[in-house]
Amino acid sequence: MDREQPPGGSEAGGSEAGGPEADGLYRAIMMVLVGSVMVGAVLTLTGEMLFDSRPLANVGLGMAVLAGIAYWGLRLKARAAARRMAQTRAGERGERPPPE
Repeated sequence: MDREQPPGGSEAGGSEAGGPEADGLYRAIMMVLVGSVMVGAVLTLTGEMLFDSRPLANVGLGMAVLAGIAYWGLRLKARAAARRMAQTRAGERGERPPPE
């Protein structure tokens, strides 16, 4: 009946076990941002041709750009958090931290 805990010590195996990338909420946010970029790109390409609306194409472009910036920003933030977490764990075990 005794269950082994994941390496991070978290019973649920959430963000402590594998960093921010392993968190389901993080993945869901990233998928929404990727979807927003794709919808924005489609609106940009088809807004004026199909709907004869230049403002719709401009909104699509803005949406794609902002969602893309948010995607990359969140991605960089998650990598930095994972790196910090790995350094902290290595310090707790007395090991050398992983190279950057």
